[in-house]
Amino acid sequence: MNRILCCLLLLSLALPAAAQAPVERTSDYDLVLIHGLGGNASIWEDTIPLLELAFNVWTFELPGHGTTPPIADATIETVSQELEDYIAEHGIRRPTLVGHGMGGLVAL
Repeated sequence: MNRILCCLLLLSLALPAAAQAPVERTSDYDLVLIHGLGGNASIWEDTIPLLELAFNVWTFELPGHGTTPPIADATIETVSQELEDYIAEHGIRRPTLVGHGMGGLVAL
């Protein structure tokens, strides 16, 4: 919980920020950003360069948003499973999740 609060504080101090994956691992800490309903990963594009000073930054795009195709049964549970699959596919270890709006609900 403290890690999440620290990340939220960092985000509130940073300028707004997108990349699907970091260029290279530069930290032991992985941060996964999840946008809100009706948005897409580009909302993080201004913030990512600042966060990359301390974290490996990843963005998860909700199904049916941005360039991600929709899924048939889009519930919080199924989208949360999509997030778990994304984390596993990218080999992300012990990520800190930061979500905006519905992205926060998916992260829980």
